[in-house]
Amino acid sequence: EMTVLPVASLFKVPTATPEWTALPVSALTASGGLEVVGKIQNFAPPNAPASVLVTGAAGGTGHIAVQWAKAMYGARVAGTCGTAAKADMLTSLGVDVVVNYRTSRDVEEELRAAFPSGFDIVYDGVGGRIGDVARRLLSPTGVFVGIGSVSQDYSGTKGPDTDNAIGAGAGTTALKEGQTETFFFMPAGPQMVGQAAWDDIVARTID
Repeated sequence: EMTVLPVASLFKVPTATPEWTALPVSALTASGGLEVVGKIQNFAPPNAPASVLVTGAAGGTGHIAVQWAKAMYGARVAGTCGTAAKADMLTSLGVDVVVNYRTSRDVEEELRAAFPSGFDIVYDGVGGRIGDVARRLLSPTGVFVGIGSVSQDYSGTKGPDTDNAIGAGAGTTALKEGQTETFFFMPAGPQMVGQAAWDDIVARTID
């Protein structure tokens, strides 16, 4: 279910029922990933607006991340998804460039044409080939924030969905000097930034 953010805050969870209890985790993963490790605030105005790519952008945390980046930081945002309905949803949320990876002739080419200077931040929950595309589209000082890898087959019956023509080992694209790859998972927020700073993020996210 889609959650639409007001300009400066998230929709409040109305009741502690199962369909709502995951919202704080998804929301805090989005705001924490973008702020704590992505450092989106360092790319925000008065410089040019941050450029942000969210993969799996119609997912539980992705659709909040695109709104957080736009509403809180005025970012220019691209999102990838896999169906026309999800593309329509992302457009309705104000995503500037939406790419359906199932129908696009060339996802990387389409994103590069729209963001020729690359992305300051990639917020990636997909991994695999889309993750490799995203790494190649980072700006020279860009930050790649991994929050999951839904493309990974954890059953072991087939290999990882990676671009094996690029890089070595697992086939993932190596970053260049000046670029950063990091990972964010929700419970680590206070350890990463300190309790006071994390409490501020929580307050702004949930209130």
